[in-house]
Amino acid sequence: MLSKKSALWGVVVALSLGTAAQAAVTFVADYSGDGANEGFNDPTYGVQRKAAFQFALNIWGTKLQNSYAGETVRVLATFDPLGGSASSATLGQAGPVGSIANFSPPANPKYQTSTWFAAALANHIKQSDMYTAGMGNEISATFNSDVDNSTVLGTSDFYYGTDGNAGSDSDFISVVLHEIAHGLGFTGTIKSDGSYNSSLPSIYDRFLENGGNALTGMSNAQRVAAIKSNALYWTGADGTAANGNTQIQMYAPTTYSAGSSIYHVDQSLTDLMAPIYQGVNHSPSARDLGILSDIGWDLAPVPEPASLAVIGLLAAGQMLRRRGRRGV
Repeated sequence: MLSKKSALWGVVVALSLGTAAQAAVTFVADYSGDGANEGFNDPTYGVQRKAAFQFALNIWGTKLQNSYAGETVRVLATFDPLGGSASSATLGQAGPVGSIANFSPPANPKYQTSTWFAAALANHIKQSDMYTAGMGNEISATFNSDVDNSTVLGTSDFYYGTDGNAGSDSDFISVVLHEIAHGLGFTGTIKSDGSYNSSLPSIYDRFLENGGNALTGMSNAQRVAAIKSNALYWTGADGTAANGNTQIQMYAPTTYSAGSSIYHVDQSLTDLMAPIYQGVNHSPSARDLGILSDIGWDLAPVPEPASLAVIGLLAAGQMLRRRGRRGV
């Protein structure tokens, strides 16, 4: 869930490789949850909303690499009145449509037993369309239609452009990117009383620690203290590496905040996955992506900088001239 408080506004050169590039994960939007003339079908905003939403889905498609042919993440997207005030509002909320635990073990080493995996992530880990079998959606996302009126956040509305020039409005693409990450598994099952929803932790929960102790090894009372400690940290190797080999501080204010605590990076970070909107952000950070990698997603290769690509091509040309053989 992403909130907003006004005070806090704040080419890969394929020829250089000997193997074919992996395909991206495909994201598909389902707007059937909105009725005629509302939400994504609104006669005033509908076309803009759909264009911006698909733009955000395409960005996620560039960040994730598929694990099986045709891997597709389907997202049910709706607008509903979520309320708010002149200075604060929930911009959007999203999560997995469902989760799976204890499915037949795949070869993927990031699989763990007695652990919930978000639907899209479970499919990715299993390397097959296990959850929906092509019949439905893996993620559900809802956005606040009240933002586009003068009652909620005053004169600030959603900005549906793709150029990032949101000004004082809330950039819709940034909000969508944030919420889709939750649907991909950037979430878990710890409740405010320290217990686990449906008795098991999520794969995300297994990477949380406080005081050097994993939350999964704590009693409910100890977990309550941990999630309100302002000292909750991510232990996953990829996320830690992306943070300068230092554990990432997660959002755990001393006053528990439903929908925000635990399942965001700390607000002091300027990452996409901070709990409160901080302005336009069309790029998940290395920390955000590291966390997704730790829970099981395969990340797309980072594109080679253009200058290095040109140097590589020049070097290959020199090799051809000097050695009279095919360069690599």
